[in-house]
Amino acid sequence: MVRERNPRCRAANLARDAPSLENSLSDTSQFFKLILYCTLAYRSHVDRTRGCRDVIAKAGASLFCDPFDVETDDDPDRCFRALTRAFAEHDDIVAIYNSGAGSSGIEAALARAGVADKVVWVTHEMSDDHKDYLEKGTLDLVIDQDPDGQAISALQHMLHACDVLEYAPPKGVTEFRLYGSENLRREAYLKT
Repeated sequence: MVRERNPRCRAANLARDAPSLENSLSDTSQFFKLILYCTLAYRSHVDRTRGCRDVIAKAGASLFCDPFDVETDDDPDRCFRALTRAFAEHDDIVAIYNSGAGSSGIEAALARAGVADKVVWVTHEMSDDHKDYLEKGTLDLVIDQDPDGQAISALQHMLHACDVLEYAPPKGVTEFRLYGSENLRREAYLKT
C-alpha cells in the first residue's frame, strides 16, 4: 500500500519504502517509474544520468527508469511538453531527475498534472527559481556543484600561476552541496 506522503519528506519516504513496496506490489503494472530528462550534448549530463540510473538499478525492482532519455536542450518548453506527454501516458511516475536547466517547464507541468506534491523532483544547481520551488515544496532536492567556488578556485590558481597571488590556493576538489527545503539559502542567490 502506498501511503500519502508529507511533501517535506517525499524523497526520504520513497527511498525508505522502495524495498517494502517491491514485496507488496504483485502486479508489475503498479511498479513505479522514474523519468530522466537530460541534455546529451554534454558528457557531464550523460555521466549524471548514468549515475542516477545506476543508483536506481541498485534500489531493486520497485523503482526503474524509463529506458529512453528525453533530450530537452535545457529548454523549458521542451521540458513542459515532454513531461505533459509522460504524465498523460503514465500514471505511475513518482520521481523526475533533471540533469540540466528548463526547470520552469518542469514546475509548470507538475502543476498542470496536479502532482507537484506527489512526485519527487531532483535537479542541479542552486538558483533563485530553484530556491522558490524548494520553498513551495515543488522541488525536493538540488545538487549544487558550487560553480561560484569552482570559478573562484580557478581564478586563484591562474593568479598564483601568474605571480599575482603570493600563496597557492588550497588544493583539492570543490565540494558538492545538497539543498532541500530545510537548508536552503534564505537570501537571493544572485544579489543585485
